[in-house]
Amino acid sequence: MPSRLRVMTFNVRQLRDDRSAVVAVLRDAAPDVVAIQEPPRGPWGPFRLRSVARAAGLRVAVSGRGARTTALLVRPGLPVAGARSVRLPAAPAPAVHAARPPAVPSGRAPTAPSAGAPTAGTPTEPPTLTPVRRRPAVKRGFALAEVAGVRVVSVHLGLDPTERAMHVGLLLAELGASDAPCVVAGDLNERPGGASWRRLLAGLRDAAPHVGPTFPAVSPAHRIDAVLVAGGLRVDSARVVAGESTQRASDHLPVVVDLTIGA
Repeated sequence: MPSRLRVMTFNVRQLRDDRSAVVAVLRDAAPDVVAIQEPPRGPWGPFRLRSVARAAGLRVAVSGRGARTTALLVRPGLPVAGARSVRLPAAPAPAVHAARPPAVPSGRAPTAPSAGAPTAGTPTEPPTLTPVRRRPAVKRGFALAEVAGVRVVSVHLGLDPTERAMHVGLLLAELGASDAPCVVAGDLNERPGGASWRRLLAGLRDAAPHVGPTFPAVSPAHRIDAVLVAGGLRVDSARVVAGESTQRASDHLPVVVDLTIGA
């Protein structure tokens, strides 16, 4: 059983950018476990993820199919137990509204208003907003496994604050009250100090509080990708992986954290 573990979190944007750059970033970082967000979707998604993992010298522990927007990759030879996915309920999708002019009373045609005042028979109330469609909700989930005795969870929180709050609550319930070593890594879609961060940090520690921003990959301005730890884990180093390859690989910069187990 290894005493050290290198954890990486990486939003790969469904491999829509430069696949070879994703492989290069993974190989250069040499992680033991990778929390993936936005793995490739569709019928060929798991195959494409396995292909990238194999090219980078890794293997898939949890594919994106069951975990939806997350996956886990591990270094071959590491012991993995309890690999599974947890599907999350979607928050109601917000309606998209369109302006609708007020109705004209039956039998009365609108007339042109005179300068400075409405003409009788012309409706004066403001237009109303009518829901015309709803944006489809993103199906989300957690990917989790015990890797080398450490529970690792890949998370991808949504853009809607209400949904984030709901999913953080479900994540904390999944983790439960335990002193076992644990890593939660992923794209929180929120900057430090936000409500989700505060709730998570009530029981976890920020493993990379001093690293730079992670999004967007070109001219990054926000630290929304995180590695959080709990239990007997010591953080030895943490860094954001920046460079030409990472800018070509995705719109997020990955975070790499070196941990000592049982410290």
